[in-house]
This record gives sequence, C-alpha cells and structure tokens, in this order.
Amino acid sequence: VMGRPAEGLQWRWGSNSQANWDGVEIREILERAGLKREAVAVNFIDLSAKKYNRPIDIQEVLRPGNILAYGMNGAWLPWDHGFPLRVVAPRYTCASNVKWLGTIYVDTKPIWVEWNTEKYIFEGPDFPPQPPARGIPVTFTTIRSALALKWVEPADPTPHRLRPGPNRIWGFAWSPFAKIQKVEYAIVRLTTLDDWKRVDPADGARVTWQRARLTSRQRSEIEWVRFEFEWDASPGLYGILTRATDEKGNAQPLGMPKWNKLGYGWNRPVAHPVQVG
Repeated sequence: VMGRPAEGLQWRWGSNSQANWDGVEIREILERAGLKREAVAVNFIDLSAKKYNRPIDIQEVLRPGNILAYGMNGAWLPWDHGFPLRVVAPRYTCASNVKWLGTIYVDTKPIWVEWNTEKYIFEGPDFPPQPPARGIPVTFTTIRSALALKWVEPADPTPHRLRPGPNRIWGFAWSPFAKIQKVEYAIVRLTTLDDWKRVDPADGARVTWQRARLTSRQRSEIEWVRFEFEWDASPGLYGILTRATDEKGNAQPLGMPKWNKLGYGWNRPVAHPVQVG
C-alpha cells in the first residue's frame, strides 16, 4: 500500500486470536520475591537453547491483568502456546508474551537485548535510534479491526465470495488502551482486484462511513469486541473498510502512517476485497 515492501515477517491479518487464560499476576510473583522500589525493567527468558527474551518496563509489568499463564481455555497450557508457563501482557506486542518461560530477571536500569535493539523495533527515517537500539523498540499494540473473511494472498489471488442479496458481515476490533466505543464500515466499488491497495480511507468522495453494531460484551479493555452489519449486495467487485474507535478517543488513522523497515504497527483501514456473485 505504501509502495515499498516491509522486510518483516508478512503476517497480514493472519495472527489474530483471543483466549481465556488462567494464571497468577506477575505483580504478585515479583512482590513475593522482594521486588525493590529501584526496579526499572523486567526481562523474561525462555527455556530454549536460543534463550529468547524480551524486556518490559516495570510500570507496565505491574499493571493488573499481566499474568504468568499456566492454563488456556479451561485446560492446561498447550505446548505450542508455551507450556508450562508463559507471559500474557495483553497491551504489549506479541513478542513480549514470552512462551516456555524459564527465568525472570529484574534490573535497576533499562535492559537491552537482541530482541529490543535489532529486532521488534521501529526503524526508519522517522524513528531515530535509541542507542544501543537501532530504532525505537516496539511496545504497545495498536487499535485495529478486521473482517472475518478470507484475505487475498499472493499464492491464492481470489477474493472472498459472497452471494448477491442480503449478507451479514462480521469481524472483530480491539484496542490496548480502552474498550471499543464504535466500529464504522465503508463499502466501495473496485475497478480491479489490485484496486484495494489504492483506496484512500480519507477520500470522502469515494468512502462513506456507516456505523456497525457491536454484538459482544467487553468485560475489560483487553478483550476484543465483535461487530457486524447487514449488506444487500449487488454483483460486482468491492472493497470493505472498517475503522475502530475506543472510549479514550483512539481511532485507526485515516492518513498514511510513517514507514518503518519491518512494517510494524500498521493499523490504517485497508479495503478488504470481496467478489459478489
């Protein structure tokens, strides 16, 4: 969409999930271990030979809701999700939710490791280095929304297909900062399949935003919310955009974000290609 490829792993919309976790708050573990007032950062290190690790600032670590999880969806934590123990820090990027946890290290000064100096950083002309980091470490996730529809992939360039007539479209929205207040959607005609990349969500002549319904209850700000809307669709090729706003006024930006080398943080509304008929 920005005319230059990102070098990071191409997740697209394929990495979203939500679970119910069982665990104990990290704050309680640290306090029982004798956490000192001078603590600045906490590093979580896994049990693998590579010793993957990702530090988190102490202020965020001590927030309610950050846990060491040993259970997932009513069962013991599965191996591929980090058995026997993993970090769950919902507001922070997934890279900070260290799986197969083996060691917790606390320091009275900032902790710099490979995974917050060279990897999982914002790097580019608008992100000055924070030595020893080559850029700005990725911390919080961003407010986002996504449709529960098939996405166009290079290996399968076929848009999601819908039948003409009434359709119920749905998806999910989430924010690391507050509960979702509203989700809007817009439906535009596409001239070609690649036209989805050129739809400007701020183009009022082409994009008309409407309010979707929020159809699930958010018990806390760290949960996602389901939204849906009805569409009486005529045959043709379309792009569907969605935009979430939370209760603190954070919203997905209509303007183009600043480019970064690895492509992190993208949350501008993108037209989701759909073929009707």
